[in-house]
Amino acid sequence: MPGWTKSSIAINPVNWSTDNTRALLVTEPSPILPVAEQKKDTMTVHLDTASGLLIVEGYTAQDYILPLLGVEGNYHTREIWLYRDQLRENMALRASRKIK
Repeated sequence: MPGWTKSSIAINPVNWSTDNTRALLVTEPSPILPVAEQKKDTMTVHLDTASGLLIVEGYTAQDYILPLLGVEGNYHTREIWLYRDQLRENMALRASRKIK
């Protein structure tokens, strides 16, 4: 994406790695439709370590674009939906740890 520069902080929210290790993400395409009516998408998620950008491949693009705000190729408007299970697991893990 033109105009983006190398990020100094980048992490893959599916496998929590900071290298280019690929991770498999299986999710429902839309937060609007009932989950039971959707076919799951399988995506591959990895970091481009040269640019620090997260690369998501294998999605049905239109389902992940937020109307009026979304731009094809930019899925920041849907990150919480895409990675909700991984974020939930990470929050539970962090909450279960005792702060010293």
